[in-house]
Amino acid sequence: MTFNQINYFLTIAKHLNFTQAASELFVAQSTLSRSMAALEAEIGVKLLQRDFHNVTLTAAGELMYCEMEKIMAEIGIVVHRVQAVANNEDNKLTIGILAGQEVDSSVLFALKKLSDDFPDFDLEIRKMLHQELVDELKANKLDIAETVISVDDVFDDEIGCLVIERSNIYLAARTDDLLWKKSPTISDIDGRVLLVPPDYHMGAVSIPQLIKNAQVNALLKATLDMESQSLWVEAGMGVTLCNKRHVICSSKNLKPIAVAQMNELPEVCIALLWNKNCHPPILDSMLNYLQLDLEHPSDISHD
Repeated sequence: MTFNQINYFLTIAKHLNFTQAASELFVAQSTLSRSMAALEAEIGVKLLQRDFHNVTLTAAGELMYCEMEKIMAEIGIVVHRVQAVANNEDNKLTIGILAGQEVDSSVLFALKKLSDDFPDFDLEIRKMLHQELVDELKANKLDIAETVISVDDVFDDEIGCLVIERSNIYLAARTDDLLWKKSPTISDIDGRVLLVPPDYHMGAVSIPQLIKNAQVNALLKATLDMESQSLWVEAGMGVTLCNKRHVICSSKNLKPIAVAQMNELPEVCIALLWNKNCHPPILDSMLNYLQLDLEHPSDISHD
């Protein structure tokens, strides 16, 4: 039984279609057919039922698929760790930050401790949207990610989650907006242009669902990227929703922005996510520092 045979079998079992499997693997269908015939002959078990149109798994094939997926995942973890050691990346962390958000002070505290305790500590920070963060974690391209989730979000067993703090949701608008003639509420954006991130989410939190639950009929307009969102607000192109870690950019040529807490909207959580099955040992040290700082706040300012 070879690595290629296992990989071919898993891909066929995933698609239940030789054409699609061959396309994904960049091999000929005849190559897949020969490889599966050889595999079944070697182990003496029929794994696939195939007719002119369909492919199905036998009971033995179902078991093979389930168990081999786990084994291949474990192999991937081992390879990742071996590569980290070979590339001297044991003390390197790659952190993903939700685009448009600033790094939480507890995370800064933990990173400062790591740099003090590990002289060769190396850090890479990347910014992206929430789903990209989760996908990169699962693909082992990020070690940990800071994002925004709802209070009741639940992740699968593969993803670890540590809530750093809870935040209200705020409404941001130009200081000369008519909203500020009184204390604004969420109903004041009814019929207004509400500027939203490109994925229509605040982290994992769906903004259209927030607005729907609040029974508000705002006109959602997606910005090009998170960094430009507040500049669009300053330019008078609409209002936006943010949390306490949202970076409010400013331009000296535009009107400044004011924010007001929206008590009618639910709180969100600033949280860290990581892949529990595959991460460098130094991440465990970082998580320990974070727990320490959350239980006994450091001298670093927490606002």
